Amino acid sequence: MKHRAKRLVVKVGTNTLTGGEERLSRPQMMGVARQVAKLVREGHQVALVSSGAIVAGREALQIARNGKDIPFKQVLAAVGQAKLMQKWDALFTSEDIIIAQTLLTRGDLAERQGYLNARNTLLALLERDVVPIINEGGRVFATFDSIARRPQGPPVRIQRRRLSFLFLLWELRRRPSPPETRVR
Repeated sequence: MKHRAKRLVVKVGTNTLTGGEERLSRPQMMGVARQVAKLVREGHQVALVSSGAIVAGREALQIARNGKDIPFKQVLAAVGQAKLMQKWDALFTSEDIIIAQTLLTRGDLAERQGYLNARNTLLALLERDVVPIINEGGRVFATFDSIARRPQGPPVRIQRRRLSFLFLLWELRRRPSPPETRVR
């Protein structure tokens, strides 16, 4: 008995993609690609919201640390976006899954027509078993069916009309415990 396909959004944070290191981790990214591919083969419609462009840009430009100013981060993101998508494409191709790059900003979704265009494009991709990779734009979380984020926090609103699940795959950076309280 075939189950009803679910529409899923998987959000992958930079720390997950790097495994906590200073560069993108192929094994970490491959793990995400394999799991998403498995869901698609099971008949689900999956959109992937991916961070990681700044890290990929930093790696490509061989820059050790981020600058704090927005233009510098935009340079890293612009360079890194192409590199990040190349990596995703190679990984998903090895799983026989076609991907599509989708760049969304709040401005794209602020007007009703922009929202409808974005939604209709995403739905058309999903109906063809294409995995849209939605990339963050600046401080915007990006969106799928009106997922919104405050710059300082997690998603705050999800329209559930068309979305079955939202998976957030990110790790919080934690300070090490004081030596006397560490579990060994």
